[in-house]
Amino acid sequence: MAGDPAQLPAVQKLVALPVEESFAAYFDLVGTDPDLADIAALALREQGRGGKLGPEHAKVLSAAVDVAPNLLCVGHLGKALAALGRAGAPGAASLVKKLREAFIVNDVDYWSFDGCVWALGYLGGNDA
Repeated sequence: MAGDPAQLPAVQKLVALPVEESFAAYFDLVGTDPDLADIAALALREQGRGGKLGPEHAKVLSAAVDVAPNLLCVGHLGKALAALGRAGAPGAASLVKKLREAFIVNDVDYWSFDGCVWALGYLGGNDA
């Protein structure tokens, strides 16, 4: 894919929404069209990087990781947790569990896994 996927119109549309609506879109896609859930996970990552996520979202992000349908979603959500710094630590256990279960079969999986390992450094705690 050429260009930054975070600039895709579908992602930008979700980034512009309130965080709660982005979470709702993510959980809806996980249940109805898991192949598209990474779009909402990417939007949540971008909302985290943009300062729209706060410590109060750490547990919801952890739940999002728990139901992530693929490693790409886990990677984006891990980076959203990392944007919270140590306040994202409640999500570390979910992230570690998903990483332990992961099978790396392509470059996307590798870079998602790698991003999560780095994210754990920002989260800290015993699980990291």
